[in-house]
Amino acid sequence: MRIINKKNYSYILEGLILSALGIALLLFKLKIANILLNGLAIIILIIGGVDFLAYLLGHIFNNSSKVRFSPPIISLGQIIFACGLLTNSPNFYLWMVRCVGIYQLLLALLNFFSYYLMFKDKAFERYQRLAFAIANFIFAIDSILIMNQGYPALLRLGIYLIFLGISYLYDGGFNLLDLEKQHIWRRSLRLPLPVLFSALFPQKLIRKVDEILIDTTQDIESDYRASLLANENDLPKQEDNLITIQIPVGKSTFDRVGHMNIAYKDTVYFYGNQDDDTRNLLDTSGEGVLALIDRSEYLSFSLKNRLTIVEYDIALSKQQAQQLEEKLNGIKEKTINWHPQSKTVLNSFVGKLMRQTKYTKFYKFKEGQFQTYFVFWTNCVLFSDDIIKEIGLALSPLVGIQTPGTYYDFLEREYQKEKSIILERRVYNRALGNYLSKLELSAAKKGN
Repeated sequence: MRIINKKNYSYILEGLILSALGIALLLFKLKIANILLNGLAIIILIIGGVDFLAYLLGHIFNNSSKVRFSPPIISLGQIIFACGLLTNSPNFYLWMVRCVGIYQLLLALLNFFSYYLMFKDKAFERYQRLAFAIANFIFAIDSILIMNQGYPALLRLGIYLIFLGISYLYDGGFNLLDLEKQHIWRRSLRLPLPVLFSALFPQKLIRKVDEILIDTTQDIESDYRASLLANENDLPKQEDNLITIQIPVGKSTFDRVGHMNIAYKDTVYFYGNQDDDTRNLLDTSGEGVLALIDRSEYLSFSLKNRLTIVEYDIALSKQQAQQLEEKLNGIKEKTINWHPQSKTVLNSFVGKLMRQTKYTKFYKFKEGQFQTYFVFWTNCVLFSDDIIKEIGLALSPLVGIQTPGTYYDFLEREYQKEKSIILERRVYNRALGNYLSKLELSAAKKGN
């Protein structure tokens, strides 16, 4: 059974700190910027030191290949970077402003390229991309050139921290409005963390699984234990009034960042860059492919390929269910059947999926923004969010580069709330399922 936290005090504390820092930046600018840098340096130093120590202790005392701590080179890099900040802090606020500018310049360039791809596809949504690209480009130039001692950039950073803090306060259950208004307020104010922080959020789930498998977690909290399913055979049938968000994540290459799917009526809507014959730009772009997969088959396929999947069920009203079906029918009308035939594709993910499932169908888009997949915008997250927002569940407004980690972070926070829109969370991992089954069998034998 789900444990309900009426107030998650860690989120409230984080929200208060972020909001206070934002207000302080608006009022005091340079002084607070230097304090922020020193605080950031200390935090990075602690994280790097703890990770490096955990890595050493893990290898010394566990001597197990299952221990998956951060590589020591990353931890050492964090320690060196933090020491550099602490020894040069008086002038480093300028570099902080420049780093913000470089990040915004990267966002601008990626969005200009997204606009170009959407322009080729004649996608109506391209104008939003262009506006976002121009705004980021202007802010980036201002930050990189550091006009007016970087004050405008510090003001923008302060405003961002304030709104980010407010979203954390509401995620922690700090409600100042009634439920109806709170839902609208939360959606309109929700700001995601930068992609540099959110990209690897799903790895938290992988680490938790590893800790349980190597027995470093002595007591699995009942809330988390209730989410763990021993195998895909325990899969409950999906009711018509539910939409399920899936976040699959693994340990290799792109699997570390994760993926995002929508499941409805036991059908998984999987969008990705799966046509190897059309991939380009170091596999970051290509013709978008939509796969419709039986949910039980997809779970079996994913678990067989060593992925961990977390699912979140959200209830739908009759009107929302009708809107969802209209949206899904509209998506299908924009597609044409695709029958993979080339050796390259048949030897790739698509071919493996075809061989290991019976009912999978593949489609390509003949119009709209999803004709061309681009990992930094028209990706699986945007596709899933496009479906979700159509039924009035705009859970996480997409500004900038988004990854499955953005949604994973929000859904985990939302899951703990007293009046959460998430009815149930399920976690699938084959190795963990086998481990828990052995524990239950052992406990049963002891009981007899």
